[in-house]
Amino acid sequence: MRYKRFLLFALLIVCVSASVSCVTPARYQGPVSDHYDGDVFSNQVPLQGHGFGDFLSWMSNREPGVWQTVSDAKYGPKPPPQGNSLHATFINHSTVLLQTKELNIITDPIWSERASPVSWAGPTRVRPAGIRFDDLPKIDIVLISHNHYDHMDLPTLKRLAEKFDPLFIVGLGNGSILMDAGIKRVKELDWWQTLAVSKSTVINGVPAQHFSMRWLGDRNQRLWMGYVIQAPEGNIYFAGDTGMGPHFTQMYERFGAMRLSLLPIGAYKPRWFMADVHISPAEAVLAHQQLHSEFSIGIHYGTFRLADDGQDDPVLDLTLARDKASVSKDRFWLLDFGEGRKIPER
Repeated sequence: MRYKRFLLFALLIVCVSASVSCVTPARYQGPVSDHYDGDVFSNQVPLQGHGFGDFLSWMSNREPGVWQTVSDAKYGPKPPPQGNSLHATFINHSTVLLQTKELNIITDPIWSERASPVSWAGPTRVRPAGIRFDDLPKIDIVLISHNHYDHMDLPTLKRLAEKFDPLFIVGLGNGSILMDAGIKRVKELDWWQTLAVSKSTVINGVPAQHFSMRWLGDRNQRLWMGYVIQAPEGNIYFAGDTGMGPHFTQMYERFGAMRLSLLPIGAYKPRWFMADVHISPAEAVLAHQQLHSEFSIGIHYGTFRLADDGQDDPVLDLTLARDKASVSKDRFWLLDFGEGRKIPER
């Protein structure tokens, strides 16, 4: 039955892709670089290149973990007013509210019920967003790592634009998707490109090991990335979606140690299919160490069923990985959905 549902969703993507092909936003056209050949973007380390046959093999041999809808989930408290220290609220999935003394920044925001091109099919939430949308403080910056539907959710982005008029920061080629949706304050960044967003805060686009695709025919035509925020409180890293690669050590070499890192720990099974593009909890602990991160928060889990890991697997596996690597739970946090935490003063 699950296999049939996945095939039906794949068919849905084909149908939606066909219906939007005539209105697809303009593709990126820019100078050739070490990760753009004039047609598509690429990773620093080439992916294995799983094809549709591999996808069918995964679907026909799945061993999915257990997921249950959390019908009694409670919203977290309203985030505190902006203060003089760094504060992070894990909303859920890859959505985190970062509050510095200068700015309110939100990452890959999604409040929609489905991570999908349509509202009636596709991966659905097993629990609501950790805080109410109406409880958000004024948002100054929206960081979008790439164009997959669980990271670039246009209904949520349009709500943010209408309510707060923030600056949306995206990778090369993604700006046209937002602007075609009526969002005008958009800035595109390349890997290692910097943008000063206030007197003492700079946002840097950084590499990730992943891919982009929003409909058939646009695979890797728009750039995927993470971000390093150089703020008065220290360096903050948002990974987006990523597999392992040289970029973690490169960021330490370029920016120094991270004060806070937001690292994905979900959608990592089966490893033969997911390892290229999604780190496991054990790899997230390794990334925490390679980044010399003072504190890290696990993200990208427990909200949408996207792979074969069960709802609780990321938490259990991260706990084991921290213990094995002698990384304290006081340094690599697992926050409740909607929980906020002040980053300890140095």
